[in-house]
Amino acid sequence: MKVYCTLTKFNLILSLFLVGMIFPFSASTQLYEYVRLLDNWHDTQLSINNINVRYNETWGFVQDGKEYAVIGSTMGVHIFLITDKNQLKPVDFVPGANTGNTVIHRDFKDYGGYLYAVCDQGASTLQVMDLRYLPDSVHVVFDSPVFSPTSHNIFIDNDHALLYMCGPIGAAMKVLSLANPESPVLVHDFLEVSYVHDAYVRDNIAYLSCANQGFFIYDFTNPALPVKLGSLENYQEKGYNHSGWLNEKGDIFVFTDENEGKRMKICDVSDPSNIQVVSLFNSGSGPKALPHNVMIKNDLAYVAHYKDGLQIFDIRNPARAQRVGFYETYPIKGPETFNGAWGIYALLPSGRILVSDMSTGLYLFAFDDLPAIKNTAHGVFPNPAVNEAYFYIYHQASPEYDLHLYNSLGQLVQSYHRETRDYTIIRLENLSNGMYYYRYVNTKTDAVAMGKFQVMRP
Repeated sequence: MKVYCTLTKFNLILSLFLVGMIFPFSASTQLYEYVRLLDNWHDTQLSINNINVRYNETWGFVQDGKEYAVIGSTMGVHIFLITDKNQLKPVDFVPGANTGNTVIHRDFKDYGGYLYAVCDQGASTLQVMDLRYLPDSVHVVFDSPVFSPTSHNIFIDNDHALLYMCGPIGAAMKVLSLANPESPVLVHDFLEVSYVHDAYVRDNIAYLSCANQGFFIYDFTNPALPVKLGSLENYQEKGYNHSGWLNEKGDIFVFTDENEGKRMKICDVSDPSNIQVVSLFNSGSGPKALPHNVMIKNDLAYVAHYKDGLQIFDIRNPARAQRVGFYETYPIKGPETFNGAWGIYALLPSGRILVSDMSTGLYLFAFDDLPAIKNTAHGVFPNPAVNEAYFYIYHQASPEYDLHLYNSLGQLVQSYHRETRDYTIIRLENLSNGMYYYRYVNTKTDAVAMGKFQVMRP
């Protein structure tokens, strides 16, 4: 039996561990875990569309050092200043060319002080908004269907000033030059696949989610003559290849298949000609779990997971994604397939997170980054802790373990049983200030780890 101990004086506590004096803690079902709600905006006066929802995509951007949020609705584009007090302050609204109960989806990206918006229904347009007048207002400088009246999504390669318009009329995807941000120019009609539902582009390499065709990677160094680098057209739990995101290192891509019960895929794309699915994962809520959009930051996958709300996964070990936080934005579950969290934006410099819910509006969240785990490290983070904390311990393989928390008298105050996760969220709101001790027991290997942490509230 391996024993890892970070305490120097533990004899008294250890003896009380073995006695097992008091009673374990049983946590109740939670609507959130380690994610803090900062603000929520919702306008019940907006039109409800024909699938009985009001909202769609979200995006975030920085202008003149201030953070802003965007959400789409049946009526248009809503723009908010994110204040220093963590409030969503409405600053402007831009009506869409198409509004009302036929609108289901809008999409947004920003480039060089401009916001670009499209809609996937009706007689819509590509809209370009000048952001230089914020925080007072935005000015629409381009509003035209010249490239396509509808588009499902857009993505902008900021380093090369290219906008990728996904699912337009007349092509699988269109590539536009933003050399003049107020006057886009068509560069290429991409016809090499039948349909591009969404795209992620970095350094001219486009990762394309192509619906039922699968996943494709193309080099757009010459945007008029793209070169296919690889594809994944048959894979485990293949469905409607919806969207995805690349990690910072550029070797891991996570994509979603928009079908109930189809898990997200973590792919090794270090060799685009030989794409490998490393693992599959989702919220684990049941056979109808349905992920939608994903974004990666610091090896955490932030997912808008429809009825399961915001879901956050640690993907530092691509073979074993671990859920480390969640918030249910749609707690009253209905019978419909599509409802709940639609969009995710996790790239704000402050670390604040935006989520759009189809029924309950725009959310602003906070989530603390996790400690890196290496070798035999274990502990509690943050330490001192206030209301919530993570116990963490490194495992080379999928673990199963018990975690017991004791007060300074050696009394057992909480117990947890965990499988598959290196992290355990512990609830501290019912614990008084003081020193506490933990004892970890791996039920597969009998390994034991012990340590201490402090609860300190203002």
